[in-house]
Amino acid sequence: MGVLVVGIIGAGIVWHYEGRNNALINGLGAIVGGELLIWTQPTRGIRDYNEYQRKYKDAYNSIPEKKYFIAPSPKGFVAGVYF
Repeated sequence: MGVLVVGIIGAGIVWHYEGRNNALINGLGAIVGGELLIWTQPTRGIRDYNEYQRKYKDAYNSIPEKKYFIAPSPKGFVAGVYF
């Protein structure tokens, strides 16, 4: 829907300044190009991530909600909490 609106608005602007033929070329080109970009986006990563979550969902149950840590630093020690 957004591609169509932007294409029509752009064609209207071109029509105002350049005439009808250039507006038709610009509008149709914008709509076709925009739709091609939308329909050719890769979606395999989304499926793979969902499958990964389904496959390893039990692995996350054993992780504690909070993690405490102590680490050496140049000036002594650093302590903190992950949550």
